[in-house]
Amino acid sequence: MYIKRIAALCCLLVFLSSALPVFALEGEGSSSTSVISEEVILPGSSTVTEETTPPPVTETVPPAVQEAPQPLVVIRGSQSPSSISAGQEAQVTITVENVNGKELISPILTVTPSDSLMILGGSSSFSMENVPQGQSKSVTLKVKGTGTISSPAQSLGVELRFNYDNNVTQVQATVSDRIPISAQVKAPQKATQPAPQITRTPLQAIQPGQEFSLVITVKNVGDAAMDNTLATISAPDGLILQNDNSTFSLGSIGPGKSAILTLNLKAKSDLATTMESVGLDLKYSYSSGEGTVQGSTSEKINLTATPSTSAPGSVPNIIVDTYNYGKDAVAAGSDFPLSFTLLNTGNLPVENLVVTVDGGDSFTIDGGSNTLYHRRLSASGKQTETIRLQALSTAKTGAQSLAISCRYEYSEGGKRSPATADIRLSIPVIQPDRFQVSPPVIPDTIYAGEELTLSLNYVNKGKGEASNVEAILEGNVDSPAKTQYLGNFESGKSGSIGFVMTPNTPGQLPLTLKINYEDGNQEVHTLTFPLKLEVQEALDLSFDDMDLPDQEKKPPVLLLIPAGLILAGAGAGLFFLHRKKSLAAAAPQEEADDSWDEWDEFDAPQQDLYERGDEE
Repeated sequence: MYIKRIAALCCLLVFLSSALPVFALEGEGSSSTSVISEEVILPGSSTVTEETTPPPVTETVPPAVQEAPQPLVVIRGSQSPSSISAGQEAQVTITVENVNGKELISPILTVTPSDSLMILGGSSSFSMENVPQGQSKSVTLKVKGTGTISSPAQSLGVELRFNYDNNVTQVQATVSDRIPISAQVKAPQKATQPAPQITRTPLQAIQPGQEFSLVITVKNVGDAAMDNTLATISAPDGLILQNDNSTFSLGSIGPGKSAILTLNLKAKSDLATTMESVGLDLKYSYSSGEGTVQGSTSEKINLTATPSTSAPGSVPNIIVDTYNYGKDAVAAGSDFPLSFTLLNTGNLPVENLVVTVDGGDSFTIDGGSNTLYHRRLSASGKQTETIRLQALSTAKTGAQSLAISCRYEYSEGGKRSPATADIRLSIPVIQPDRFQVSPPVIPDTIYAGEELTLSLNYVNKGKGEASNVEAILEGNVDSPAKTQYLGNFESGKSGSIGFVMTPNTPGQLPLTLKINYEDGNQEVHTLTFPLKLEVQEALDLSFDDMDLPDQEKKPPVLLLIPAGLILAGAGAGLFFLHRKKSLAAAAPQEEADDSWDEWDEFDAPQQDLYERGDEE
């Protein structure tokens, strides 16, 4: 019986042990599990062992490695001399600086010049040493200007290929930039041409039948020589040319030089007019800078004459005695009054005088009609007319001509005859200067030692070109080209003029940008832009190494076995055993057995085991 009771107590202890939590100790990167087992040994039976099932093991995954970013690379260039001209060599130093990041491994520098430059030495790729963080390496090469430099703004395209370690593997990266190269553009030679000026010696009025010599001087007032000059003479009806031929060779007439032509003439005995005109045609060749060009000039040399008494009355001529257009020159697109005085040079009056004004390609009538009418103009009489004209906006700069045509009638001996007179006037035209340059836009922040570019936008709204444009930078800054010759800007051209500079010291920096040019009337203009720059301290691009925060460690969790619960169970078992002994002593044996049987029903699954123990 006692053996049966002891076995029941042991089974209770085993049941309580199986219900207790598992002892587990967790720490960073590891896990462990303790298993508590209890063996129950019964007399005459085999050993029974129960184990708790361990929880699944959780593996801690290490954090992923963070890839390093591509290094920050700055490419700079310097040029010596500061400006290169056609056919000239210059030395260019290209510096590669690793501002921040991993080391540049096996860098290769490839240089591509612009159209007007070429690289000397036969290679355009250069191998460089490794560039650690915060350090720089340089490559020096020679460039040469080609025979013709089309623009003062030349450049070298730079491409840097390198490898770097991004904490995982070695990868390749590329950095591209463009280095400006200052160049000088040769100013195109201005086209030159000769300008013949024809004069004659003064003569008294020619008498009928008179023989006389007419000395003509041809002077070249231009800036190019007149080569192979030929003069052709045409005599009027009242004069006879007595030279052997009418064509004369004057040879070459240089700038500022003259040639003399002497004509032997004879007046006819029946001179009918008071004026005779000798025609002179000049043909010559000259060099324009781009080849030989043919030129020609025609002139009429007027001679006064005394008509013979037997001749019919002279035909009256109408000429423009004086004219005025109100100013020194007329601006293209503006209107102006043209005032001119007609003079009847004959000794007969004219009638039904019709005057027509033709402005040609440069002038037009500004309201009204281009035709004027006068019923009569007396001999040696004058008539002043005023008409409003407008110079066309497309008119070229220089002296432009307009034509005045006169048609009239005169009467002599009862006979009425028509006559005409064609007169040409010359009026100088200028194109308004409309070359505009806008002030530069100044960056909000400027650092000492950092390269800066200021751009001025321009547009030529005028009809003429702005020639010999020159840009000048004045101030205490470093610049590859403080003076730039930009050439000629034709009508309608727009763009920007750039100044590249590097301020050296912080503080207020005064600068002056100047643009010089000549307008279509050969007048020099200067546009001035005074500036004041606020230069800040140089930007510090270095970065302090920052330690990453330590990974938080999980404090070990200790799940302790509630030993008090085990002790309490053991005490309860002893308490029930002691109580059973007391009841057994006080009650009959059968009642004790019956009571104990009721207690055995507390754990029915173990009943067979207890009975086998009693039988043994």
